[in-house]
Amino acid sequence: MSYRILLAEDEQIVREGFDFLLDWDRLGCKIVKKVKDGNEAIEFLRSNPDKIDIVITDINMPILLDGNDLPGGLAVAKYIKDTLPRVQTVILTAYDNFSFAQNAIRFDVVDFVLKSDIDIFLPKAIEKAISEIESRNKDVLELEKAAMAVKKKKQENQYLLCMRSEALGVVSDSITSEDGRFLVLALEVNDSESGSGDCNCIRGDVQETFRSDTTIITFLSPRSCCILFFGSFKFADIRKQVIALRENLFSKAMLLLCASSHEVKNSDKISEATRSALDRLHTIRQDANWFLTNPLPLLKARTKTIAELTKARDYIEFKDLIDEYLAYDIGFPTLRLDMVKLVSALSDRYPSVQGKTDDQFISDIQYSQTRYRLRHIVCEYAYNHFRIAAPVVSTDNLLVKEALAYIKHNYTKPINLSMVANQLNVSDSYLGRTFKNEIGESLLHVLNELRIQFALLLLKNPSVKIFEVSSKSGFSDPNYFAHVFYRHTGMSPKEYQKKNTL
Repeated sequence: MSYRILLAEDEQIVREGFDFLLDWDRLGCKIVKKVKDGNEAIEFLRSNPDKIDIVITDINMPILLDGNDLPGGLAVAKYIKDTLPRVQTVILTAYDNFSFAQNAIRFDVVDFVLKSDIDIFLPKAIEKAISEIESRNKDVLELEKAAMAVKKKKQENQYLLCMRSEALGVVSDSITSEDGRFLVLALEVNDSESGSGDCNCIRGDVQETFRSDTTIITFLSPRSCCILFFGSFKFADIRKQVIALRENLFSKAMLLLCASSHEVKNSDKISEATRSALDRLHTIRQDANWFLTNPLPLLKARTKTIAELTKARDYIEFKDLIDEYLAYDIGFPTLRLDMVKLVSALSDRYPSVQGKTDDQFISDIQYSQTRYRLRHIVCEYAYNHFRIAAPVVSTDNLLVKEALAYIKHNYTKPINLSMVANQLNVSDSYLGRTFKNEIGESLLHVLNELRIQFALLLLKNPSVKIFEVSSKSGFSDPNYFAHVFYRHTGMSPKEYQKKNTL
């Protein structure tokens, strides 16, 4: 930055020679205007108040025409003090005069330089003037920052009062209307079904997640709060913050209920946005730990993806897809119906587990009361089913289909070929032969494959006993179970348990 200098000097030879007197570039300065007397100096400053930073003026110039009895240079200094306090003044004189120096001090002159020592002391005076400018600029900046902080605090207090008054149903004064971007998030935390969460300790988690210069948080209770986002914010970032908080609280056995308003464009709409967020929150209370904002997706549009995931048994992607779907603002009855359809589609391909029939899973869905419970049921179903390799069958043989359906629902029981045949009212030999011809594997092989797949799942638990796994998997003899298990996996149940405990 070059500091701009106005030179007032009545001697032409001195005035013209000033360009070569000092190394102005080194000093960070540039002479932008030269005048011959105080009248011209004041007139230029009056017309160009923002174009000069430093004035260098000879003290003993002609007296001003307005009748001021001060020497021209001091008159300029007085004008600057009275009207342009940010401009710094340096006085030049051809002789040492104590009374002039006193007046110079009175008019806040930076320095008083003798022309005989100008090459020595003027650079120091210029540096002193620059230091004063920088110090003053710093002070002004600090004052502006302080003023902005006060204004911002006042503005934020208005926003806070508006949001809190609406949340508590209290009438408040209207706030100053300002254009901008505003969005209100309403949060509430409930105990999970385990009941082990401490919902009275969420303040720190919420503040740590959302604290910024463009958010205002007000707690309505130990369990609930409203958050105002204003200025520059991205909805995708807010969603990520919500998800992070949700996972954090979920790890502490707490459920996050969350709803947002739509974005509004003026501060006088903050109350409306707050009411919208709270109303939406109330509609999902005890119904979700999800972020309800985006438009409703079509489950049909996800059908292909779900089918591909089920075929690949990709539980993680499946769960993420369910999470994504449940995050949309969908009526709960519709959600339940969609999840029943999904489980029904899965049930055609994957067998039941833990003795729980598909009808029982569907019944659990129909009687679920919260999104959390609904998610738990569907994900449990998928988690268990994706890990059991149900036979992929393409057959039109009704007998084989009925045999597979019976096996799927009863493989954890001590059933065998004779029991299945008796259930279907056919002979053992006929069923066995037909099944083998259609599937390419014996009924016993398919039955044991399902049992072993389920046993693999049970053995993830390090505390379960091998004989318990044998019994729960449908084997009546633990030794036979160990034999079949080794044939399918190449290791004993105990070895598998040690290597694969959760």
